[in-house]
Amino acid sequence: MQKKEDLIAENIELRSRLEFAEKWMRREVATSITRIQKEKSKNSTRKSLANMFESEWLDIITKRILDQFDDSLNSAPKYSTERLIDAEIYWQTLQRYPQMDALPIILAYQKIFDAWIEERLISPFRLSHREVWSDPKSKRKSLVITGLLSTSQWRESEVLERDLQNIIYKNYTLSIGRFYQIISLVRDRVQLSPMTEHLIIYWQKEIPNTLELLISDNCYIPFSELVELEVFSRKRHEGKVSYNDAKRIREVMVDASSRKSFLEMIFSI
Repeated sequence: MQKKEDLIAENIELRSRLEFAEKWMRREVATSITRIQKEKSKNSTRKSLANMFESEWLDIITKRILDQFDDSLNSAPKYSTERLIDAEIYWQTLQRYPQMDALPIILAYQKIFDAWIEERLISPFRLSHREVWSDPKSKRKSLVITGLLSTSQWRESEVLERDLQNIIYKNYTLSIGRFYQIISLVRDRVQLSPMTEHLIIYWQKEIPNTLELLISDNCYIPFSELVELEVFSRKRHEGKVSYNDAKRIREVMVDASSRKSFLEMIFSI
């Protein structure tokens, strides 16, 4: 059995150890709190600097686009400026992460181009000619023109004619691919289907400068390159747009150095 003196001594030692442990725990907690506070402060500073950088970056991109396109943006479709900025922001991000899918860049440009085709070329024609072509069956002429159309050309004309009817009567949009087909037919002076011919006659009368630019080499050659890249058709549907695809389409659409870019040209007319 322990003596009273031994119990007192043991109790004193235990208290001493407890006090030491408490001091150590307080010190560790204080150190941890200080470390957490410093980390929060560091992260906050980093976030603040990142936000500041992103803000300045956005200002630079916006200013560059506004300076480049200048007054032509006044005749551009609604939201074109915002979509151009979005495309540039994603392009800058792609520089850091080139393995990312570049589809958002393509979609931004496509929305701009689709809106321009609808607002500039199709909507006015649809509104002014819907009554004239109110009964497409009674107005249609035969597409079989002896010696002028091959079987494949005739079939293509039939498809185009049907698509244009849907555009007029069902408010379908004219796709970039179909638009390119029509411009190619005009350049090649191919025999046109009735409604295609009617559309071209309307453009010649109402927007002759626009049509002249579209069939010129300055506009048609870069347009052909966009179509050949298949970024607005197969690659967009497959969701497989590479860094190189995005780089080339950006060069054509907005970054032409020795001449106006494609979008600058069509916005300016």
